[in-house]
Formats: sequence, structure tokens, C-alpha cells
Amino acid sequence: MAVIIYYLLLIAYYLLLITYYLLLIAYYLLLITYYLLLITYYLLLITYYSAFTDMITV
Repeated sequence: MAVIIYYLLLIAYYLLLITYYLLLIAYYLLLITYYLLLITYYLLLITYYSAFTDMITV
């Protein structure tokens, strides 16, 4: 009986570990996406402002 409980706890532990790592991966992917969006936003901002200043100088 104790062996069954031990194996069930072991399975539960590994499932929690897998869930933890999947959440960690998801978190890092979200972080990467956030930074990519931020970079894209700033690049668009730079292009917009450079185009705007070009319009002023013309």
C-alpha cells in the first residue's frame, strides 16, 4: 500500500514539475513577444518621426 502511495506522489510531483516548466516556457515566450512588440513599436515610432521631419524640411 505504501508503495502505491509513493508512486502516486512521484507521478504527482513529476506532473507538477512538467507544469512548472511549461509555465516557465510560456512566460519566457510572452516576454520575448512583449519585447519584440516593443522593438517594433519603437521602430515604427522612429520611422514615423523621421518621415515627419522629412516632411517639415521639404
